[in-house]
Amino acid sequence: MVLVPRPFGISLISLILLLSLIWRVIISYVLPLGTDEAYALAVGRSFSLSFFDHPPLGFWAPALAEDILGAISPLGYRTPNLFLGTLSVWLLYLCWRQLGGEAAGLWTPILATFSTNASETVHVLPNLAEGVFIKSLV
Repeated sequence: MVLVPRPFGISLISLILLLSLIWRVIISYVLPLGTDEAYALAVGRSFSLSFFDHPPLGFWAPALAEDILGAISPLGYRTPNLFLGTLSVWLLYLCWRQLGGEAAGLWTPILATFSTNASETVHVLPNLAEGVFIKSLV
């Protein structure tokens, strides 16, 4: 068995998750809030158990970030989604490691981070919490 040296003593998936989070933080800092994000922020300020088109956690998370962190910038509003996005990427790793082995498990978070659908894990969109829940079922 060949031992691969790990940079700074961390596992490769931890390094991928950290770099993925850093990349998404940079994107969150640079991009302004979009129309859907403004809608989610406005609707999420009134706490309700039901919304017309999405589950409530996706709306509540940015509103709670605003209340708890005092978030008044796009990056602040997106903080919960950045962490949920990292959880989502980790769940993808676990799923594909089980299905296709370690190599597939390691490539999946890299591809998910840089795909065109990666905005799901950056922007304040209510679908992210639902996606994390579905990925956790697999």
